[in-house]
Amino acid sequence: MFWTVWWNILDFMIVFLIILSSVIPYIGQRREIFAVIRVIRAFRILRSVSSLTSLNVVTHTMVKSLGDMLNILFVLILFMFVMAIAGVTLFDISELETGHFQTTFDAWFVLFVCVTQDGWVSIMDEFRPDADDRSINCCCSRRQS
Repeated sequence: MFWTVWWNILDFMIVFLIILSSVIPYIGQRREIFAVIRVIRAFRILRSVSSLTSLNVVTHTMVKSLGDMLNILFVLILFMFVMAIAGVTLFDISELETGHFQTTFDAWFVLFVCVTQDGWVSIMDEFRPDADDRSINCCCSRRQS
């Protein structure tokens, strides 16, 4: 009876692999596999989805909207690719002295960083002409007469 339920088999495999990873601390160069196995522990929470009806509704809605979200993601990637081509065409000039627009992938990565807003300040600083001689309180450093 235990082995006929899919959740029990999944739980057994996860627990078995976790115990195996702690018993065998080092196996050649394949230590990354055990890190992945430890991440699989998060899938044990999926068992509670079937028991809670409200969580089941939320999960079902998310799965149904996955196709539409992938379409939106595809349109965003396509738009960013077009803008990356435009960036390579417009900004690949020697006066900028940056390597961000050498290839289309580099330009797409700059757009990705700006869309996610993670690290865009360092990219912006490379385009400033006085990147080494700026102060944070530039508006407060003026002398008041």
